[in-house]
Amino acid sequence: MTTKKKILIAGSDSFISDRLDELIPDDENIEIKRYNEENFNIEEVVDFISTISLFYEDKYLIVKNIHKIKELEDSLNYFSGESEAHIVFTSENNNLIKLFKDHFEIIKETKHSYKDFVVQVMEIFKSKGVDIEFNEAKEIYELCGRNIDLIKQEAEKISIFFYNQKIESFDEILKLISSSNVNLVFKFLDSFYVRDKRKTLEYLNEMISAHENLMMVFYMLAKRANEMFYYKINPELVSGHAYKISQIKSAVSKWKLDELSQLIENLYFIDKKLKISTISLENELISLINSL
Repeated sequence: MTTKKKILIAGSDSFISDRLDELIPDDENIEIKRYNEENFNIEEVVDFISTISLFYEDKYLIVKNIHKIKELEDSLNYFSGESEAHIVFTSENNNLIKLFKDHFEIIKETKHSYKDFVVQVMEIFKSKGVDIEFNEAKEIYELCGRNIDLIKQEAEKISIFFYNQKIESFDEILKLISSSNVNLVFKFLDSFYVRDKRKTLEYLNEMISAHENLMMVFYMLAKRANEMFYYKINPELVSGHAYKISQIKSAVSKWKLDELSQLIENLYFIDKKLKISTISLENELISLINSL
């Protein structure tokens, strides 16, 4: 039996998400079972790690929030021996490290200072081609509730909105962030690409009521269309955060390649009309949704 990895990741949601992205390969030949405090079942878990996979080259067990699963703590003996699956546990606190340190590799988040987080914000924006100063990064960090995951989404949104454009001032960035309900925007994208017409229209109406920047939403819709198209051809052509890839992966089966090609063409013509006329983007988005 090939030795499998056993890992406990302890830290914040953002830290855990980043480490999982690094550890779990994006490969269709890998079987992954995911559990948390709501769906954990010790019998299913033991069966999964004890049996050889017949249809996949490798397998991973991921159990999140183990500090909330008393049943798992009482069943540690099942995870101390050999396993047919890589085992990855995550916890938001360090209290369980002593229980697992003898049999698991421990990946523990280092405590960061306030300055470290602000510098991280600068690096996130720099990775998207947007340079900001320390005090500007500090303002974004506070405006986003010190939520690094949200800041990553905002940075991606801003890089799309200002694609091939020069940002004249920090106020332009700040205006986009302060006026945005980024979670609503991503819900709109996800529902559009799983072709849920009703929910997509609901999210569009919510964004209109919240005075969301529809031009930014349109650009993100177009970018996702291209990512879906290339993922359909070859998944290795598309990279990005694990959440985005998982959403693309779950939606791509609902589209044929020629349908995505037609959608991209329609988006191109809408973009062209927006630049040379005074068409209503709201009406164009409604037409796109109704065509799903």
